[in-house]
Amino acid sequence: MYPRSMADSDCVVVMGSNMAENHPVAFAGPMQAKVEHGAKLIHVDPRFTRTSAVADIYAPVPLRGRTSRFWRQLFVTSSKRTME
Repeated sequence: MYPRSMADSDCVVVMGSNMAENHPVAFAGPMQAKVEHGAKLIHVDPRFTRTSAVADIYAPVPLRGRTSRFWRQLFVTSSKRTME
């Protein structure tokens, strides 16, 4: 997905990245979507960063932890969303 396409998203999931600090130009897209369209920003990372601070949902995943559980939950949630 192109970063500029994220501005039209309803939900953006950022995993394992401090996108707000490391990729500020690309992070402008999700922030635009959040401000203009009310998009949800979900940040999944073991560390609390600036991206976590602006996210609607911060999901701390333990280091070397239960990532498979997260992926399963994300799949189930997105599958239900596409069926509606």
